Amino acid sequence: MGLAFVNRYRSPVSICLVWYNRSCGAPPWRKTGWWNLGVNQTAQVLTGNLNSRYYYFHARAADGAYWGENNRQILVTNNRFDICLNGILEPSYLVPLREIDTGDYTGFTVTLV
Repeated sequence: MGLAFVNRYRSPVSICLVWYNRSCGAPPWRKTGWWNLGVNQTAQVLTGNLNSRYYYFHARAADGAYWGENNRQILVTNNRFDICLNGILEPSYLVPLREIDTGDYTGFTVTLV
């Protein structure tokens, strides 16, 4: 159960995640990062049953490749973070996000290739 990422890309990747979280108030979204995965490594980023259908992530590889679309972006920092969406991170920069549609699944794995 939960949300996992598998790195099948040719170099290490770093991943951040955005998900619906009522405890954050308005807007009810939380962002957290970074999980660092070597080639062929897996990270369990959320545990338990998935409570939402949609999640958003940004992944960037050591060789400069990234996963995300520019129509959705968030502010992140290079340091580890776990904060509500509008929380302040310093220094910060924008990264594009990619949507994950988990459908009705209570567990889901994203494979980066």
